[in-house]
Amino acid sequence: MQNSKKLNIAFSIARVFAIISVIAAHITLSEPHWVYKMINAIGSIGVVVFIILSGYFYKPEKYDNIFGLIKDKFKSIVIPWVLMGSLAFLSGAIVTNSFSIKRWVTYILGYNSFLYYLPMLFLCYLIFFKQSKLIMLLSGILTVASVYCTAFGFIDNIIKTIHITNYLNILIWVGYFALGCVLRKVNKDKLYNFIKKSVFVFLPAAIIIYVLICVFDIKTGYFSFIGMPYQIISAFAIFSVSLWNVFDKKFMHIISNMTFTVYLVHIPLIGLLDVVFEMNILTKLLSPVIILAVTVFCLYIGYLIAKLIKLDKIYCRVAGLRIDRDIKSK
Repeated sequence: MQNSKKLNIAFSIARVFAIISVIAAHITLSEPHWVYKMINAIGSIGVVVFIILSGYFYKPEKYDNIFGLIKDKFKSIVIPWVLMGSLAFLSGAIVTNSFSIKRWVTYILGYNSFLYYLPMLFLCYLIFFKQSKLIMLLSGILTVASVYCTAFGFIDNIIKTIHITNYLNILIWVGYFALGCVLRKVNKDKLYNFIKKSVFVFLPAAIIIYVLICVFDIKTGYFSFIGMPYQIISAFAIFSVSLWNVFDKKFMHIISNMTFTVYLVHIPLIGLLDVVFEMNILTKLLSPVIILAVTVFCLYIGYLIAKLIKLDKIYCRVAGLRIDRDIKSK
């Protein structure tokens, strides 16, 4: 099999690990604190992995112009983003009795909500429609500078003045997207061999940093001092592990094709399943996997029902499912 296809398979599998991390980031557990810290440390990796992969799979050359890109992303991203994001908003607004048009709009745009990833991703698609080495280099420099300026608090006043949050600072994310774009341009044989062999470096390094974070209760996250090295090392560890044959299973690719929708709907399910994963230590430790499994099951049942009544295309469009996307197993 060509190494390019092997990489596509591995990066498909990597989405599953990334969505587990994203789910972990949104879980708030009661005592003991050490369990919460273990889950929380896992949760600061996923968005970076998704941004890198988005850059890797981004092919602006297939569009005649930027309007073609916008049209395509509107159908594949914006429609499910707004519709499913609105359902997530309403589920919370009904419980708290706090609905307003302004809160809905800001929620959809990612202001103090988990949806921040989508406007940042959309901006990355627009920014990198025209690519050059200079843009890639500047993006990397700006991301490093922004992350550490945020960690030191140097740009707090700027963020407040322009009425956004750190998550909506596009400079935080462009470097990771640029990294994905750069990886796509690398010779696939060299990239495959590098990722495959580097597992003996990145995986132990990621584990060591993870243990240190948990043991010494080190602050982590996308804007922390240790955040960037931890996230990049962990991302490449995930890419390396995703090459292992043990993970190349049909169910992994099915989950991978559903990760976008899982991202959009997992927040309400966390609230609903709170009683389940608060049962004991084991359910707390497995809470991200439990939520993923239940979410995928519900989405797949919904897909089967929609298929029976010949509404599967509408269901997939509205929910953002890519369930029939073909990524052949090894």
